[in-house]
Amino acid sequence: MKFLGIDIGSSYIKSALLDVEKDEVRDIKKAGAGEFLPAANTLIKENDPADILDSVKRIIADGIRTYNKIEGVLFSTQMHGFLLTNEKGENVTNYISWQDERSTEQIGGNQGTYLERIRKLLDGEDVRKSGTPIKPALAMCNLYHLLRHIKPEKPLRFCTLGDYIISELTGEKPVCHITNAASTGIIDLETGKWSESVICKLGFERLIFPELVHENTMCGVFRTEGKAVGLYPAVADHQAAMYGAFLTPETDLAINIGTGSQICVASHQLAFGGFEVRPFFEKQYLRAVCHIPAGRALKVLVDFIRDIGVKVYDIEKKEDEIWSRINAYLDKVNETDLDVNISFFKTSVVPYGGGVKNINENNLNVENLFHGAFRNMVQNYYDFGNKMKVPGKVIE
Repeated sequence: MKFLGIDIGSSYIKSALLDVEKDEVRDIKKAGAGEFLPAANTLIKENDPADILDSVKRIIADGIRTYNKIEGVLFSTQMHGFLLTNEKGENVTNYISWQDERSTEQIGGNQGTYLERIRKLLDGEDVRKSGTPIKPALAMCNLYHLLRHIKPEKPLRFCTLGDYIISELTGEKPVCHITNAASTGIIDLETGKWSESVICKLGFERLIFPELVHENTMCGVFRTEGKAVGLYPAVADHQAAMYGAFLTPETDLAINIGTGSQICVASHQLAFGGFEVRPFFEKQYLRAVCHIPAGRALKVLVDFIRDIGVKVYDIEKKEDEIWSRINAYLDKVNETDLDVNISFFKTSVVPYGGGVKNINENNLNVENLFHGAFRNMVQNYYDFGNKMKVPGKVIE
């Protein structure tokens, strides 16, 4: 049996052939996902959903021609974003990305931001049961802003990106997988349903929310060039990636280090604490901590080194060459008493405010600076990993 896998990300749309019988993933391809639409407000980050839809259609049609026999198409998509459609399925908004920050705008009249208003409208139980803190990326927050600026005459359908794509391809009503539903902030993890409390308090009652379905539910059939293929619901990209890591529940700690970094563990128990909770597969949950300082923070230090070269020695080196030289010196360091904190960005989950302390006449050099930075990263992973080792309860 062969399936076509498609991941719709922010930068790229990727595809691959998933051969179940041979346990292989092959023919990996990627294409650009398109730029954000021009906007006068720099907080707005929107994509044209028609462009994404056309790209997905081409990928599926090409897959059917290339592989002849495909059992179905599996999707994973970027989390947190949304769009609204009318009851005919026609989009009435663009796709509002997780990178959109319109909810941080001021309401006016000394009322604070839309994000602050949401925090006042929702109580601790609403937030706890959603499994995620209130933050600008959530569909819930940008939807609240949107509905204060548009006044639809008729009820509109709320869709995550995958819901919309699959509905357009099949002609069926949108349905949503719990992993993507949870990423919106409008879910009650204890009931596994859309949160009636959040919907009521934020004024979303006139919206039509999609039915929640399991990953093995066929959403409909896409027909092209005289052939038909079944489409399965889009799952959230984080959960899709972790499923492929084959985590042992309660035991394995997964660490993803990139521009930012995140750690997570899988668990059969639903528990809340100093971490996000995300529905997983096979009646499990992921406990996750995101936005831990990583590559973006290290780049601050690299840029500092480059700045010295330019301003003091009138020499500019590329980033990869600077890293090559740093790594050569790091090999000679086993320990340092230089105390480095790389929390340079307010979006980090650790308290904002990086710094270098405990400097003496012998330890302020490049290798100690970066050794201390890496040690700080490891300490963050260790601390957050321990926070996720909490008991919970099984939700049937």
